[in-house]
Amino acid sequence: MSHIDFVQTKYIYFNDSNWNTILTAPFISTKKNQAVKLDAYLLTQWQSYQNLEVTVGIQYRLLRNGIPIYLSEPVIHSHLTYLKTINQRPVSLLYVDQPLSGAFTYELQAKVTDSQYVMLLEIQIVEAGMSVLVVDNTTPVSIPVYVSYEAQNGDGYVAAIHSQTDAILATIPVGKQPGSICISPDGATVYVVNEGDHTVSIIDTNTNAVTATLNVGRNPKAVMVTPDNTKAYVANYDDKSITIIDNSSKTVIKTVSVGSGSPFALAACPNSWYMYAACREGGTNDYVSAIAVDSDEVNPFAHGGWNLSFSTAHNPLVVGPDGHLVAALDINNQLRRINGPDDIGPGNSVTWLNQTVSGVYLNNGLFLATKSFTEDVIRTASNLAIDASGAVTGEQKPDIPSYKGQNKIRVSPDQSRVCITITANDDQFAGLQVISIDSQSLDISSAFVRLPVANDLAITYDGTKAYVAEIEYVHPVNLVTPSSSNSIHLGNSSRVKGIVGAYRTQS
Repeated sequence: MSHIDFVQTKYIYFNDSNWNTILTAPFISTKKNQAVKLDAYLLTQWQSYQNLEVTVGIQYRLLRNGIPIYLSEPVIHSHLTYLKTINQRPVSLLYVDQPLSGAFTYELQAKVTDSQYVMLLEIQIVEAGMSVLVVDNTTPVSIPVYVSYEAQNGDGYVAAIHSQTDAILATIPVGKQPGSICISPDGATVYVVNEGDHTVSIIDTNTNAVTATLNVGRNPKAVMVTPDNTKAYVANYDDKSITIIDNSSKTVIKTVSVGSGSPFALAACPNSWYMYAACREGGTNDYVSAIAVDSDEVNPFAHGGWNLSFSTAHNPLVVGPDGHLVAALDINNQLRRINGPDDIGPGNSVTWLNQTVSGVYLNNGLFLATKSFTEDVIRTASNLAIDASGAVTGEQKPDIPSYKGQNKIRVSPDQSRVCITITANDDQFAGLQVISIDSQSLDISSAFVRLPVANDLAITYDGTKAYVAEIEYVHPVNLVTPSSSNSIHLGNSSRVKGIVGAYRTQS
């Protein structure tokens, strides 16, 4: 692992609207299955020359070996200033790059996109810094699938299932009434919340044994590890709080309040500084809290101002690949942008999202949203964005035919497949809908695998199998064929509560 930090304090003046190189990180060497995490900031300064509403727009980008790999949206600063007032505004960037092995040079560039009532020569970068960290990004293909389940007396267990042979490798005792379960990005650790005794059990995947049991808040409903593998977050529904855990030391850092709402679902993305939590308060007062990963600061967004009403049976949060687009899917069809605590972007109601409850946003720009239990289509769009006025842009694509009773939606790690469990009703058998996606053309094909019961599901690291939770059983599904095989029995009177097969960015 290599780590480079450097800070530039020399003044850099913008003398035109072209790209200006701010910082350069030369000769970053990576091996196979390594990623490069780039964390940077710019401190922009300008001087007003009139008592007017001054507007300054800055856009930045990253280049690897001279080729652009990331382009931000323009960051607009606009407010009333007075003659010769000196103004400063910070701009932050977090990006995770996954190049092939080799030596690379990274450049951070910026340009002025807008300037009103301020002289271009007065806009400058007075300080800039960048941290470049090379980290291992290896995840084992043969890691087991982990299933949390509850015995009739309330005792909790986690079953480790071999993802190739479907054999139960271990039965691991955990706390009372286990529920949500997640795995860390490196595949080394499994977290499971125990709703009955308000704890979280931490399992080492090398030994399939519990290494720590930590007290958290009352009625924990969701757990997730940050994409950079540093922290785990537990949503405590009854205490209206989030417990933050150090993923390295397996100790509680702190528990933070999220306000008057009860958190029940989590989401993040590799290029965001935040863990997002959906909070249920009731009526149309539901809201989103963003917890800063570096400072643990809680930022509740538009509490009572977005007219949100979540379904707690689904995760309503979808974070775009750049970390700035958060779809808050609810009965009022909201789509919002969140850029950080100092730049809460607007958003609006989107008609084609009518009655969507959960979704996924792929790195190729494809967005899929599931409907309510009474609808039989899946909404799709590509390259969604929200401009400064709140208008949603992007290409709405044709609906994907589906089935009533859409429940959980998951995407494979390679993003080649999206799977949706379908619950049974008077007109429809239960099963798994398998949507295959061409990464280049975005062409979509769909297949349906009939099953006795279909609740939650997990997809393996290699993306070739799914495991669908029933009641006392887990059902393997071959995603290549697609077809099902013999179900796996966990024990009489057991009840499956959670299932995970690979790291995912939604609880």
